[in-house]
Parts: sequence; structure tokens; C-alpha cells
Amino acid sequence: MLNSQPKLAKQLTEVSQTANKKLAAQTSHKRNKRNYTKETIQKKEEEQRFNIFWAAYPKKRNKGQAEKAFEKVAPDEQLMAVILTSIEQATKSAQWLKEDGQYIPYPATWLNAKGWEDEYTNKGTSKGKLSRQYEDPDEFNARTL
Repeated sequence: MLNSQPKLAKQLTEVSQTANKKLAAQTSHKRNKRNYTKETIQKKEEEQRFNIFWAAYPKKRNKGQAEKAFEKVAPDEQLMAVILTSIEQATKSAQWLKEDGQYIPYPATWLNAKGWEDEYTNKGTSKGKLSRQYEDPDEFNARTL
């Protein structure tokens, strides 16, 4: 019986250590789960914001690069509103309307350059000779050639 006591004590110690490890793992998991949930919510919000940006942006090219650039910018609600307003203004600008949108920058380029901080002039308010005198480029070419 004396020999069995050290074995029993050893088994109890092992069980206790195993239980402590499991308890520590569960506690850690609960902490991580809270953080994970918070991170998941933030990721989903960022993903939703990107999807809104992507839907609003007229040139749909290099989506992966655009997502990376968007993550770097990490816009909050206020900046997101500024970005969307700027896109709306830019889509009416002379540069973005020129030659069927040929000069619209790729989304990642626009984000990296902080395009929302640019000033855009509407096509009707441009000071170019074409927009001032003639609405139709063919009419302009026919009269000047």
C-alpha cells in the first residue's frame, strides 16, 4: 500500500496538471474568441466598405490590388463618405469622361494617390476650346478642318 501511494499521488498530479492545462487553454480560447469575434466583425465591416467602394468605382480592374490599397487606407465611415462623394464628382469630370473613360485611373492607383483629395472640374465647366464652343467633337472637327 505504501508503494501505491506515490503512484496515486503521481497520477493525481498528472490529472491536476492536465486539468490546469485544459482550463488555461479554455480561458485563453475564450479570450481569443472574444478578440477573434471583434476582429471578424471589423474584417466584415472593411469588406462591406470595400464592396461599396468597388460598386461605386467606374473602372473594374485589378480587384486584388484595389483590396490591398483599400486595406492600407482603412477608411472609417467619415472618410468613406468623402471617398464616395469624390468618386461621384470624378465620374462627371472632363478627365474621366474623356474618350469613354480611358483616363480613369485603376482603383488601386486612385486609392494609393489619395484621389479623393483631388479637385475635379465638371465637363461643362471646363475651359477647353472644344467644350466652350462645340458640344460634339465631330462638329468641331468638321468646322476646323
